[in-house]
Amino acid sequence: MTAAICSVLLAACVPAKGTPGFGARPPEGAAGAVQGRRLPVTSQPGLSEASAQVRVAWLAAEEAFNSAALTSDSSEPALGATTVPPQLTWSESVLDQMRSEGKIATGSVQYGTPRVFDVRANLAEVESCIHDREIVIWSSSGRRVAGELGQVEFELIQSSMTFTGGGWKLLTQEVGVGSCA
Repeated sequence: MTAAICSVLLAACVPAKGTPGFGARPPEGAAGAVQGRRLPVTSQPGLSEASAQVRVAWLAAEEAFNSAALTSDSSEPALGATTVPPQLTWSESVLDQMRSEGKIATGSVQYGTPRVFDVRANLAEVESCIHDREIVIWSSSGRRVAGELGQVEFELIQSSMTFTGGGWKLLTQEVGVGSCA
């Protein structure tokens, strides 16, 4: 759901599902946004220490959003600890909207094999094909919402991570539903 609901904002691909993790995209022009550019798909034989740190931080950010979506809780501490604006602002907005509409997420996400690219001093790119089985449901009835948010999907997640004083954090994310090869 990362990716499906959006992480961030959350996260997650080409026709957007509209929420972080659920195919969410940062606003056009957002600083550091991937904005549709395709990251190279190459093998990653060995992770450098920096790449390993980026990968761990990316997984933590994805899990934080997906966990927050289970209760539509935009104040989940792990979300703020792993994500920064503009993605954090977008993720919180999506979660607040879900809560106001009486929606929550259910299910799980298989994060695939995240690949870390282009690690620089304060910016890195991550790409992964995930199997997003986290779907949005009506909290009152447990029924799936209509449309993409209520569907299990394979999603191509492209993320930008930034290095802050507190380590690597999720900066932006784009989710492409059905875009995995």
